[in-house]
Amino acid sequence: MKDPILEEIYEARRQISEECGHDIERLIERLKTPKHEAIGQRVTPEDVRKLSNRSKSIPTESH
Repeated sequence: MKDPILEEIYEARRQISEECGHDIERLIERLKTPKHEAIGQRVTPEDVRKLSNRSKSIPTESH
C-alpha cells in the first residue's frame, strides 16, 4: 500500500529536481536564497513527544 504522505514528498522532490534541471549546484543555490530559508514552522523532537503523549491520552471509542 502506498503512503500518501511519502508520495507527496516524492512528487515535490521530483518537481524541485526538474526546476533545477537535475543540477545539484542549481539546487544548492536555490536552497541558499532567502525565499527558501524559512518556510513554515520547524518541528522539534519535543513537539513530537508532546503530540505523541497527547494522542495516547485521548480516549477512543470501542465497538
